[in-house]
Amino acid sequence: MTEQEIRKAIGALLAKHAAALAGIRVMLFGSRARGEAHERSDFDIGLLGPRPVPAALLAKLQDELESVPTLIRFDVVDLGRVSADFRDAALDEAEVLLE
Repeated sequence: MTEQEIRKAIGALLAKHAAALAGIRVMLFGSRARGEAHERSDFDIGLLGPRPVPAALLAKLQDELESVPTLIRFDVVDLGRVSADFRDAALDEAEVLLE
């Protein structure tokens, strides 16, 4: 799959779970958001809401992303549960996918 096809698959997955993601901002961060990715770079997807994102939702998104037919990895992270330094760095470079 091309990067465009993978991004389209991510968008479709987010649309499918739009109700569960209400009030949660979903962002791409890391090398893909910075435009520094190479062919095998993973997709770092951060979620940030007013409360911690339910573990079941994180697991469901991770599982469904892993079914995308590509060898590229996906990392789904609740940015509300990481250190402030990590969160700030991710937010500085983030590309919003869903708000």
